[in-house]
Amino acid sequence: KERRPETRVLFVGGRRGIESRLAPRYGLDLVALPVSGFVGLGAAGKLTALFRLGAALVACLWLCAAARPDMVVGVGGYASLPMGLAAFITGTPLILLEQNVAPGLTNRILGRLAGAVVVAFEETTFRFRGKAVLLGNPVRKDLASVPSEHPPQHPFRLLVFGGSRGARAVNDVMIHAAPVLKDFPGGIELYLQTGEGDLERVRNAYRDSGLDSARVEPFIDDMAKAYAWCHAVLCRSGATTLAELKTVGRPSLLVPFPHAAGGHQEKNARGLAGMGGALWEQQECLTTTALLKHLRTLADPEVRRPMAETLRRSARPNAAEDIADLILRTGGAA
Repeated sequence: KERRPETRVLFVGGRRGIESRLAPRYGLDLVALPVSGFVGLGAAGKLTALFRLGAALVACLWLCAAARPDMVVGVGGYASLPMGLAAFITGTPLILLEQNVAPGLTNRILGRLAGAVVVAFEETTFRFRGKAVLLGNPVRKDLASVPSEHPPQHPFRLLVFGGSRGARAVNDVMIHAAPVLKDFPGGIELYLQTGEGDLERVRNAYRDSGLDSARVEPFIDDMAKAYAWCHAVLCRSGATTLAELKTVGRPSLLVPFPHAAGGHQEKNARGLAGMGGALWEQQECLTTTALLKHLRTLADPEVRRPMAETLRRSARPNAAEDIADLILRTGGAA
């Protein structure tokens, strides 16, 4: 819409997805489909999901006929599948966005039908038979202005978050480590996003451990400011988080969510670590001993410097603009 203000964006998603709240907030028309995922369901659940998929496909075919879109963009969730199939059936150009190292089921299916697939990792390109375009994953604009590391070298500053609602396992590890972190070599300052459910539990643990300098919040509104404050990050390895870490150039200890569909978070973590931009540890192996080992590594500025350089070289801060241009060109509006 910034490129062409007259563009009409119609957001098609699930009735229970986060888009049902966010799309209207940003002024986007929303069509909510009666769809659900397949992963982790039993036979009865999968049968129900198939029926819902059929109903959603009919609704999407009607939508294509009524709205006559110039372009359909799929972002990989289960709600993308019926809309992508409807686009193919009606001859509407289809572009996919694949944020993860390993494509999910929806994009593996639709990749055969799409005209182009935007990917965020070099190693993902071979999965789409010449259709992949390496443009990156969109991030918030204000992150591009986060400077290279500039806090004082001591004490070591660690930003910890597990997503908008926090991560119970990450919070548990930080609670168990609190008494030891108090004596971290050279000192340590912590900024933790816990989610509402764990807020008081984490605050009490750090207060009781004597780590009064730890800042504990349920949610961080200004992530650009938080990234600028820290030397390194402890977090999950979702695709958007990794794109943010690249943009701001902050080394991290990644703890993949072990139940992510298709194990995509572990594959993301392996990909970033393989580039030299992060450390990673499986959730079940992240003991206090393992945590301290990794944090001592990240506390060394000579270790962080090449990691940060690697991240910034691979960053694509203009991904949103580049993807918008691709969509406009493919849809004949450029």
